[in-house]
Amino acid sequence: MAIASGNSFGTRDKLNVGAQSFDIHRLEFLEKKISCNLTKLPFSLRILLENLLRCEDGRFVHAEDIKFLANWTPGAKEKEIAFMPARVLLQDFTGVPAVVDLATMREAIKRMAAIRG
Repeated sequence: MAIASGNSFGTRDKLNVGAQSFDIHRLEFLEKKISCNLTKLPFSLRILLENLLRCEDGRFVHAEDIKFLANWTPGAKEKEIAFMPARVLLQDFTGVPAVVDLATMREAIKRMAAIRG
């Protein structure tokens, strides 16, 4: 996935693996830039933070959103943030449970429509 980031905090870097090069955003660069301690954030919030850095565009994701999440503490005021996943993880790599769930929901909708007439 191409990075379309504004890179307000200078976190973009290259990761070289063999002959390939990947654009990444380094959380340790963000820690230094805004003087925060990201190791105290839950792992799931660090993933969301990296997603915000990667997707920062000034339209949906703003620098203020990144600062807010980087400085989050338990019990802090809630704020809605954008989340744009690059992929969806399912409980089973075959996707069969998801397809079964979708088929079950489809059948339930059909039954509800038939009942309401």
